[in-house]
Amino acid sequence: MGSNSGELLHFHQDGKLIKKGTIHPGVRIRSVAFSKDFSILATAAGDGCKIVNPETFDILRVFKQEHPMNDVSISPLFDHPTHPKHHSIMGGGVDAKQAAQTKGAGFDIHLCNVMYGNEIGKLLTHFSPISSLEFFKDGLGYVTCADDAYITIVRFE
Repeated sequence: MGSNSGELLHFHQDGKLIKKGTIHPGVRIRSVAFSKDFSILATAAGDGCKIVNPETFDILRVFKQEHPMNDVSISPLFDHPTHPKHHSIMGGGVDAKQAAQTKGAGFDIHLCNVMYGNEIGKLLTHFSPISSLEFFKDGLGYVTCADDAYITIVRFE
C-alpha cells in the first residue's frame, strides 16, 4: 500500500504492519503494481516511477519524470520463460486546471525497459491527465483512460 508521504507499507492479513519504507520522500504514491510473478513492484508518484524489490523495498530502478505519474503497469510477459519483455508503462500529467499554464502538460504514455532502466519511447494519446492504464493480459498491447473521457487501446504488432 502506498501513502501520501511516499512510504510503501506492507501489512499482514490481520492488519499488523510488517514493513515500511520511504520510496518517494514527501511525495504521494498514486499507484502500485506488481509483476505477474510478484518478483518486482512498481510505484507511480508525483516525481516519476520506481521499480522496487517487494521483499526488501530496495529501489532497483528510477524513472524520473517532469510531470506527476498517476499509474504504472508491468508487462505480464516480464517473467515469460522463453520471450520475456521487461517493459513497464506509466502515465499521468499535470492537473487539468494547470495544463493551460504549463509548457508540456505530460499527458504521454511512457514505455520503459525495466532491465536496462531506460525509456524506449512515449506516445501522446490523451489531452488531459491519464488516470489509469493496464497491459493486456497477453502483453501485446495496453489500454488507457484519462480525464478527457477517452479510452485509448494500443495493440502491438
